[in-house]
Amino acid sequence: MVNKAWQSICSLALYIEAHLVQLLGTRPCLLCQGAIAPPPFSFKPIYQSRFLCQGCIAGLTPTKPIMVTLNLTTDATVEINCISICPYRDLARQAIRAFKYQDKQELAGDLAKALEGGLGSLLQHHEESEEAPRAKANPSIIERPSTRESQGKAAKSNVVLIAVPLHQTKLEERGFNQSELIAVALSKRSGIKCDTRALVRSKVTSPQYGLTKSERAINVDSAFRATDRVKGKEIILIDDVLTSGATALACAQALLKAGAQSVAVLTVARALLRSKTLHSEQIDTNNSEANSILTT
Repeated sequence: MVNKAWQSICSLALYIEAHLVQLLGTRPCLLCQGAIAPPPFSFKPIYQSRFLCQGCIAGLTPTKPIMVTLNLTTDATVEINCISICPYRDLARQAIRAFKYQDKQELAGDLAKALEGGLGSLLQHHEESEEAPRAKANPSIIERPSTRESQGKAAKSNVVLIAVPLHQTKLEERGFNQSELIAVALSKRSGIKCDTRALVRSKVTSPQYGLTKSERAINVDSAFRATDRVKGKEIILIDDVLTSGATALACAQALLKAGAQSVAVLTVARALLRSKTLHSEQIDTNNSEANSILTT
């Protein structure tokens, strides 16, 4: 991700800033209102938020992300891999609602930081899927580490982050697209390009909240349009919350239609429709019940 030396410099700078803030006056955490105390000094990179305490940061980055597969076709021949960092509850729900509805745009960087582990998993999955055909075709060839590293960099250069867009009317109403702010912040942290013009919401849709799974799919049907900027690119679609998967699928259809090589989805949180009783912790790629919930 980010250069290790630069991370150490940033960590030191934030450590000094945190102590200065403590001397001049404690800054409260935007979520729990507790004091943002500086972490113990270390030359190892330690993420220090300007807006969240270490406890809330830890709550937004659980060790086991939630993984599901969206079936783009009824015969499951086209699958979209999705990773959500945590269930949409507690700190994650509080952070996202403050971000979207209380104009706490400064949380974009912290939410992007929470996505880094999921982004790494998606990139690793992509590299493994690329290496498998080569290994099968040439089982006797052993690649040197330098070769694998250069191939990894080349693959990464073809990856593009794209946020789920808002319609212009909604954008003017809210003043910002929360998913785009997260995607831009994640791009800065990871070095992966973010394209904010490749996907547009061409149709005004009703809010998805309160709709059933089928109603959600109908609501966003043909609501998105992608440009030829995505042709041949491997897209990682960024959003704040994944619920039924209808919006992600509608975006993926538009992106693939415009020539994208592949689409994966990365969100901060995973929510379930109210009619579902399945707990978020139970959802993973091997859970057929969870996958059936998201199949359209």
